[in-house]
Amino acid sequence: MKTVRKLLIGILAMVALATTARAQNGYLQDPRYGATPEERHENALMLNYFDDARKANRYDLATSYLHKLIERNVSASQNLFINGANIYKTKISTSKSVEEKNAYVDTLMTIYDARAKHFGDNATRGRDYILAQKANDYASYRPADVENVLKLYREAIAAGG
Repeated sequence: MKTVRKLLIGILAMVALATTARAQNGYLQDPRYGATPEERHENALMLNYFDDARKANRYDLATSYLHKLIERNVSASQNLFINGANIYKTKISTSKSVEEKNAYVDTLMTIYDARAKHFGDNATRGRDYILAQKANDYASYRPADVENVLKLYREAIAAGG
């Protein structure tokens, strides 16, 4: 009886280990992480580095990873764009000059565009939702630019039907 129990425990442990190993390498076959297994591995590492830097409030480091991932067209996680937007909102609120603030607002708008490109077909937080957030933020940060504020709201309304 003890032998059977040990055998069962051993088999269960091996199955659990094999399942974990396969799940951890699943991103290597996922095209949302990149075109080749090497790119996918590198981009998955960068996503982890981005998240670690963000959690540690090291926003300059986090944004360097964010920009590389956006350049590489990585669409593995919508949270990359959500967290990136939140980082830039923080940077906007703590900016020391008008030029710096304007640059951050422009980057925030670019992040919304990239998010809409990759996740515009999301059932609950799709293109209409993303464009509405973009319009709200633009109106908040550049209220004097009425023409573009109205244009962004029109785009959001058109996307929402």
